[in-house]
Amino acid sequence: MKLLFLTSVVVLVLVTLCSLRSKDRPTDYSRFVGQIQSKVVEKISKKYKADCVGQGGMTIGCKCKIFLEFQVRRPLNRDESRRILIDASEELLKTVNETVMLRPYLRDFPFTSKNIEVVIYSCNNDGTKVYDPFITASSVFASDEIMFATSDPLKRYGYKNEYWENYKEALEFVQKQQ
Repeated sequence: MKLLFLTSVVVLVLVTLCSLRSKDRPTDYSRFVGQIQSKVVEKISKKYKADCVGQGGMTIGCKCKIFLEFQVRRPLNRDESRRILIDASEELLKTVNETVMLRPYLRDFPFTSKNIEVVIYSCNNDGTKVYDPFITASSVFASDEIMFATSDPLKRYGYKNEYWENYKEALEFVQKQQ
């Protein structure tokens, strides 16, 4: 869990530093993205008692990606993890797509799951790692798929199991459950 968290933090820092070095990076873009992230973080944090543990974004040319990472301090099964992940992802997409002032900076409009990275980590209430069958991490990594991973107490690095689902099918599943 610590390795996954540290790796994510390092990646976010590097991505942020690279985007800061971009000469054509508009300051308005950064402000709009920050406002969007704040809205989504507040809503998801309140709804699921989740802590935001990472956020960022990057532009490469006109391509834009936005990142959010949350930690939930309770063991999650696959259905619970999927619900939080899809809800956070859809809230981020909805907020980005509704922010008219951000559109000039977006190459891809409307924004889709291919433009975001959302990660949900779960741990025990005391902060210790959760193990299989509970989900350690679930993510949408700028693709049409979501990933769920479980950990093994005997395996220091990597995951015990990884499960993959189509984003649209997972979204439909969550919508049917509501």
